[in-house]
Amino acid sequence: GRAMDEHLRFEEMARTRAVLTGTCSVSLPDGASDRMAATALLIASTNLVERIGGKRRRGGGRCKLDIIEITNVEMNAALDWLESNSQAPGVPRPSDSSLAAWIEASPTDTSEWISIPLLLELASPLAVSSRTVGNVAESLDFVPGTYLLPHVTAAFAGLGMDVRPAIARGDLRVLPATIDVGGQAGWPVPLALFLRKEQGSFADRESLRNRLVEPEQTNEPQFKQCRGGYVGTAEPDTLPSYVTVPLIVRTHNTVEEESQRPTTEVGGVYSYEAIATKRLRTELRLRKSLYEQLTSKPDWRRAIEGSCRFGRSKKDDYGAVVLSVADPHSVPGARPCQDNRLAVWLLSDVLLRDKRLRAAPTIESLGNELGRRLGVKLTSVIPLVRVRRTESWHVGWGLPRASLVTLNAGSCVLFAVDSEPALDKLNKIEAEGIGERTSEGYGQVRFNNPLLLIAPNTLKPARNVATSTTPPAVPLLEAEETYEYACRIEEEAWREEIRRAALTAAQVRQRELLGWDAQREQPPMSQIGGLRGVLQLLQSWDNRAMVIGWLEHLRDTKRREEKWPGNSLQRLVRLLREPQAVWEVLEPAKWPTLTEHAGERLRTKLWAVAVRSLIDACIRAHKRELDERQTRRH
Repeated sequence: GRAMDEHLRFEEMARTRAVLTGTCSVSLPDGASDRMAATALLIASTNLVERIGGKRRRGGGRCKLDIIEITNVEMNAALDWLESNSQAPGVPRPSDSSLAAWIEASPTDTSEWISIPLLLELASPLAVSSRTVGNVAESLDFVPGTYLLPHVTAAFAGLGMDVRPAIARGDLRVLPATIDVGGQAGWPVPLALFLRKEQGSFADRESLRNRLVEPEQTNEPQFKQCRGGYVGTAEPDTLPSYVTVPLIVRTHNTVEEESQRPTTEVGGVYSYEAIATKRLRTELRLRKSLYEQLTSKPDWRRAIEGSCRFGRSKKDDYGAVVLSVADPHSVPGARPCQDNRLAVWLLSDVLLRDKRLRAAPTIESLGNELGRRLGVKLTSVIPLVRVRRTESWHVGWGLPRASLVTLNAGSCVLFAVDSEPALDKLNKIEAEGIGERTSEGYGQVRFNNPLLLIAPNTLKPARNVATSTTPPAVPLLEAEETYEYACRIEEEAWREEIRRAALTAAQVRQRELLGWDAQREQPPMSQIGGLRGVLQLLQSWDNRAMVIGWLEHLRDTKRREEKWPGNSLQRLVRLLREPQAVWEVLEPAKWPTLTEHAGERLRTKLWAVAVRSLIDACIRAHKRELDERQTRRH
């Protein structure tokens, strides 16, 4: 319980009297008795929680936990049930439907596809595991459909629809959620685009090259492949907008079980990388027949929308998302081939296998699969692809999953075809995807997109994406249950700002502010000691008369007044008589506030603190100058 030798230790804690609220969701059994038992257990367990957080054994974290409201269950009825039932019900059993029952082979309908756009508003950073390097868990810059599909499945189940057979047949897809670009889901930048290495910009058409149509020249400057970021959907003759996904890194402590504190034996600290953007977009894609079943339910939008959590460490500080549904529309069709050329752009990772069922993230496997689906023979002309290896974890099993080796999103290949493929087959592949696990968003492709077939310098400049450069305003907290605590936080924050601003002002402007002269040793430390003592009486605006009277007495006593240089006493009196004088020095205009009219209220309440802090900081600065002068003299 002490700091290491010759070291300091600091501990941060939330302040007392904080009222924190949150929501919790639990999947309850269907039986009325089981639901009552589970609800009663939740309510009764809140009385057992006495402390939360760290340092509980040393007095920290004492709290009171209450359940305010439970949806769809009456709290009093649950407690009454607990009183009248001394025996707990048996463990509820899962559904008896077997795997074979809902994957039973049935013909897939041939109706058209409908797209339901989904908007994800991130309430906290979202961590999507990519790989672990040392003690840093890196994150993808998008959310795979694998994370989103369970939420969709549960939403359909809440409407009485079992969509597992549709998922197994590939009649329902949840595409990866990517950054919002101009109101649309961003597409991974094609690897066919190369950017000038020095002073290159995606907004500059002349600094871009499309290697599918512009071979490398020996006399041109050096270019590098665009391997990150997303582009928006633009007109065929316009260069799309380009954005990158902001990522943040947060560091956490590894807590040792017995001591309940971080130790180097269990790893010390670790860091999570997470998506920091506020808006992602994706789409739920399903057959028209399934869409008609869904829309026949009056509350289908409400079932999909709402608050949910995705990604890593979602039980803690990551992955809080508010999901909303936009207006559905038909899936657009593909573009036909030109000059027996098929340009393929992978918009998501693609899982392929060879004849021996081994993972085969190769151009050959991609060409074979596309050729089989299109009924043509494909020959690779210009391949620009990358491979991604993804590791994941099965929470239910507590074991790692098999590694996924995929063709990376953004890969581009230009194929030569022996005959022009039918347009309806191209449309089908774009809507259904290619390869395995297409229901989770894998295998999304685009054929013959103009961005892959035209030199960038012939396109119109990109239109600016409408983004706000002004940070969002801090919401004002006026609710009764939060106002008192917000005021407490504001006051503590301003006290810290006063201390910091006073030290800065005294160090830079001490002689200018009070007119003290260390070269002539005026005022001497004996006089400053008296000033420091009388300043302890200044606890509010109403106490200023005592300090002003002491200063005026000095000014009227000639022997003492001579020890103060120039008009230094008048400057001190002005600082005490004019309420805005100290704030003109400390400049609190940009200090943080949470409540309305907080600045005016805090200037009044903390005026005495500000004056004492400023004068005390000037005294310390003056004392340092005197000590330096005496050191040089000796």
